[in-house]
This record gives sequence, C-alpha cells and structure tokens, in this order.
Amino acid sequence: MTSTLANTTELKHLIRELALVQGEITLASGKKSDHYFDLRRVSLDPRGHELIGDAVLDHTRDWDYDCVAGLVLGAVPIAVAAMAAAHKNGRSLPAVAIRKEAKKHGLGRRTEGVDLAGRRVLLVEDTSTTGGSLLTAVEAARSEGAEVAGVVLLVDRGGSRAIADAGLPVRSVFTTDDLR
Repeated sequence: MTSTLANTTELKHLIRELALVQGEITLASGKKSDHYFDLRRVSLDPRGHELIGDAVLDHTRDWDYDCVAGLVLGAVPIAVAAMAAAHKNGRSLPAVAIRKEAKKHGLGRRTEGVDLAGRRVLLVEDTSTTGGSLLTAVEAARSEGAEVAGVVLLVDRGGSRAIADAGLPVRSVFTTDDLR
C-alpha cells in the first residue's frame, strides 16, 4: 500500500482545491450549510481516485472484509477506488454498487456487482451529515445476506455518530474541520 502522510496531505489539498464549494447549500439531509464538498470532483479525478483508494485501504488495514460497496452515486467511485488500490497491491476486492431501491426494470436488482450473500462488506461513503444514506446502504447489504464489517467516510460532517450509534465500526479519512 502506498498511502503515506504525504498522500493524505495531497488528498486534503485536492479536496480543498477541487471539491470545497463555499456558499449557502441545501444538503441531502435537508440541512443548510455555508459550504459543500462535491467529492465526485476528486473521486473522478485520476490522481484523486488513486489517493482515495489508498486512504480507504490504509484506514481499514486491520479490518476483515472481502468486498467494498457504496450507495449510488457518490460512494460508487470511492468503492471502485478501493477496489483498484487493492488490485494494485495484489488483493482481489470486488466493488458493489447499491441503490436506495431496486430497479423497476431489467433484473430489478438493488445491488450490482458480486453477490453479497455470505460476504463481509466494507461500506464507503463520500460524505455524511446524518448517516441516513449509509444506514440505507447497511440495510440493503444486510438484506442481500452480507455482514457489514464497517464503514469508512471520506469526509465526516457528523454522520459517523449515527453509524456508531447503530453499532457499526466507523472511521473517517477527514472531518469537516480538517478541510476548512
């Protein structure tokens, strides 16, 4: 794994430069904020993607899991970044995309990727204020037969409290205070 203090510093700089948007914003939680982290600007950037994948693996090196999943849309690039970083380091770590609800057409699936049944899954999220979206992802993964090994937030805006209160291990790469 290539995650180092220098990589964390570089990732922090990229988030500040590319993703931090100042101004009144209504968050997914419905709360108002004077800033927003548009983290897709980093997770879909080639260098940002690599740094995020390394950071996720670095923050979970002592956890046992065999796949990584994220809720559509913002968390999927985070899951794919972790998958790519693991592959770069010789580890097979399939990624899974989770929808809030099953598709109404095609195969009608709620998850895309490997079958979650019997797997220990790491759930990832780009940012969380209330933990609501992540708890939806937890419910979806469990309904597919997975055991949730833990949760990693790229930027914690307070959502880690609800996740921890639900009895899940949770770690954050950054908090809002780290990035302002």
